[in-house]
Amino acid sequence: DGCFLVRLSSSQNQMQPYTLAVLYHDHIYNIPIRAVGGSGFSLGKEGKRHEEVFPSVVHLIEHYQHEPLNLVNRQTSERECTALLYPAIL
Repeated sequence: DGCFLVRLSSSQNQMQPYTLAVLYHDHIYNIPIRAVGGSGFSLGKEGKRHEEVFPSVVHLIEHYQHEPLNLVNRQTSERECTALLYPAIL
C-alpha cells in the first residue's frame, strides 16, 4: 500500500501530461496530473473547488508523501486514503 509511480499519460494530452499510479489494497488508482494554466500542476479532473496547485510534479509528489491522498474506486465508489510511500523502481 502506498507504492506509486508517475508515467506519461496515455492520452498524450498537453493539458494532462502525466498520470499518477497508486497501489492501495491490491487496486491500482490512475490519477490524472493536469497542467494548470502554465503555472503548475494539480491532481484529478478539472472543475474542482479549492484545488491545490503545485509549481512542479516533484513538489506535488513531495506533498503527498507527507499528506494523505484521497482515492476513489470508480467501480465501487469506495473512498480510501494513503500517502505516497514507496516509489516504484522500473
